[in-house]
Amino acid sequence: MDSWALTISHVEAGTDRSDIAYVAGGLAPVPFSFLMGVLLDDENSVTLMDWDRNGDYWRTLNGEDDGDRFTVSGKNQIGQAEEVVLNISVSYPTNTLGIAQTFSGQPVVSMTLSNLTTNAHWSETKQVALAQQFFDMMRSFCGTNVKHVNLVLAAPNSLVIRFGRIYDKRNLPSLTVWQYENDQTPPYPWGVSMPVAGGSAKIVKF
Repeated sequence: MDSWALTISHVEAGTDRSDIAYVAGGLAPVPFSFLMGVLLDDENSVTLMDWDRNGDYWRTLNGEDDGDRFTVSGKNQIGQAEEVVLNISVSYPTNTLGIAQTFSGQPVVSMTLSNLTTNAHWSETKQVALAQQFFDMMRSFCGTNVKHVNLVLAAPNSLVIRFGRIYDKRNLPSLTVWQYENDQTPPYPWGVSMPVAGGSAKIVKF
């Protein structure tokens, strides 16, 4: 994980950021894709791409916006909790029973699209809007006792990277992004603690 940051820092050293453009994509576990976004952050020029399973090629985000946005539930359950789960479903429904098993006793706030599909993320406009909803949700935690968020995210890699880029590393709560493993108990057995809120990037396990 440190090598990613070192490589980006090496490329940027002594170079005006306006002269650097990145193309980002990949087929990596969700925590690593999110970390990629955090390391790229929102100060660089980044073109996001994703793998088109139907066409079998890398594709830019050139699709039409279908207008579908997140519906939020569970926020009224936070109370005085200092640690919460943010459960986001974009391409697949998350494993709610697995979340309850893994993060027993923690309030769960859910953000869900009405149309869960692996092909509804190709619009740049839609991705920007969803990322803003994610950012606004994380920012709203700043007005509560929440100090740490466990993020469970079922989404295409390009959107996961975008969420990582928009994350405010200084002002938002500390964050761990968890990986879903259907055949393991608990089904969210490991994650990556993000280098935000004064923390460092590291793999954590249950």
